[in-house]
This record gives sequence, structure tokens and C-alpha cells, in this order.
Amino acid sequence: MHAGDFATAEKICRQSFTKFPRDANLLCLLGAALVKQQRPEDAEHMLSRAAMMFPGFSREHEGLTEALIMQGKLADALDSIDKAIALEPGKSSIRVMRGNVSLLTRQLNGHSGGVKKPLPTNSLTIGRKSS
Repeated sequence: MHAGDFATAEKICRQSFTKFPRDANLLCLLGAALVKQQRPEDAEHMLSRAAMMFPGFSREHEGLTEALIMQGKLADALDSIDKAIALEPGKSSIRVMRGNVSLLTRQLNGHSGGVKKPLPTNSLTIGRKSS
């Protein structure tokens, strides 16, 4: 995915997932590839699935937060990132993401959802290194 070929990354993840259906990393990578392709609804589905399969894993909540914010589902994004914080309270990148979601929510005058158009994928990555 570092080369920017997210469609190929998606294809490889899907192929690998048929062999390793319980691999949380594959689901998270697939979700990330879908987010990068501007497909937040598909990413939300995959990352929600990962969260149900592996409730003690914070990584899917980080990706899920990005997918939710792209769809304007700010209240759900806050819930998702709060779950990640509960799982890894010392991880600073999660706390930065939480602050960014909170800031975006305040900037939209307290609207906790229902943004009419998708938000850019980098809306949550302020202060985070790009992948």
C-alpha cells in the first residue's frame, strides 16, 4: 500500500482473506485500502466486522473512525475512537485522532452526524504520520 496502488492492495487482501479468514491484520489492511479508495461505506463494513471478531484489538477502531468521519458520522466516530483509547490508553496517535474528531465536531457547530458530503480522508490525520 505504500506505493499507492490501493486497488491491488484490496485484491491481495481479499485473496489472502479467503485463506486466513480470522486474520485481523488483513481486515484492517483491507479497510485501510478501501478508505484510501474513497470507499468509506465498504471500509466501515470490513472494520466493523474486525471489531466484532476481535474486540480487544484497537487498530480496527482507528480505521473505522476514519471511515465514519468520511461519511459524516461524527458521533459514531467518537464512539469508535473512544473504544480504541480504552484498549490502548497510552497510544498517543489515538489520542491525537480523538482530539481531531472533537475539533471537527465543534467546528461543525456541534452537529454530531448528518454531514451532507463525505469529508476528505485526511480530515483525521492532522498530527499523524501518513501511511
